[in-house]
Amino acid sequence: MNFNYRSSPSSVLAARAASGAPSTCNCFSLLKPQFLSHGPSPSSSPFIVNNSNNTSNLLQKWMMIVTITGNRENTSFSLTETTITVIKGLKPLLGDRLLKAREGKHKRENMIESVMIQLGQRYIRILMNVVAFARCFEDKKLFSILYFISFVCDGLDGWFARKFNQVSTFGAVLDMVTDRVSTACLLVILSQLYRPGLIFLSLLALDIASHWLQMYSTFLSGKASHKDVKDSTNWLFKAYYGNRLFMAYCCVASEVLYIILFLLAENQSESVINVLRNSAEQNLLLACPVALALFGWAIKQAINVIQMKTAADVCVLYDMNKRQRP
Repeated sequence: MNFNYRSSPSSVLAARAASGAPSTCNCFSLLKPQFLSHGPSPSSSPFIVNNSNNTSNLLQKWMMIVTITGNRENTSFSLTETTITVIKGLKPLLGDRLLKAREGKHKRENMIESVMIQLGQRYIRILMNVVAFARCFEDKKLFSILYFISFVCDGLDGWFARKFNQVSTFGAVLDMVTDRVSTACLLVILSQLYRPGLIFLSLLALDIASHWLQMYSTFLSGKASHKDVKDSTNWLFKAYYGNRLFMAYCCVASEVLYIILFLLAENQSESVINVLRNSAEQNLLLACPVALALFGWAIKQAINVIQMKTAADVCVLYDMNKRQRP
């Protein structure tokens, strides 16, 4: 028995009756191969649903069943029941494919949303830094507030990214670039306010060189993050990147020290050591935060030296292994 989706409902039902099939059977049985045993081979039947059929064929067969169901005089089941039956029958065939497509779309949407959120947060940081540096000489307090808030937002952004599983390579790189540029700009300003200015320019060179070498050595080693220093033999280096609170203290202390120096600067001929000593002697309340900031700053600079040396060794070792290869 060979049906065609263009056949009228009455002819289909008549043919079903002639073949001995009940007229009130489930319409979705038309899609089953065993119902076609009285006619042509299943491979030639238009009612066989297999993975190679396209969406158009599936829709055509569904439309035929709906047409048959529409003849309420010859059928005893409703259109809703038949539609549900058809959907249940097609679900095993199309479910996996639709689920994979939906999951892929969901992942793409999440990735785009994550990138847009990270861009928005970092654009806010960049905007705050631009306003701060534009007004740094006119309003030192405004500069200090905006700069510090921008720095705090950096830490909060990383924490939220890890908590909600929104960590991305793009966000990590953009985060580091924003940090380095902000610190570099502040160090350049301090080099113009204190003598000798070479001190701050040297700190700027050390900061950029150590982080750049660390990122490049991470790439050569095939690691996912520049903070992965588990194979390092230096305990201070491992403690810095292994303990987020310790790393946060060192970074905050370094930035706070630079902000304090900026606020204390009055003319362009002062010595950094004299300014810090005089400020500590005149104001004991300021001496404690300055001491804590100096301690964290010193550790941060030591880490930069260790980081640059370790990263340079990785690059040299990579070159040696490359030359030994045939």
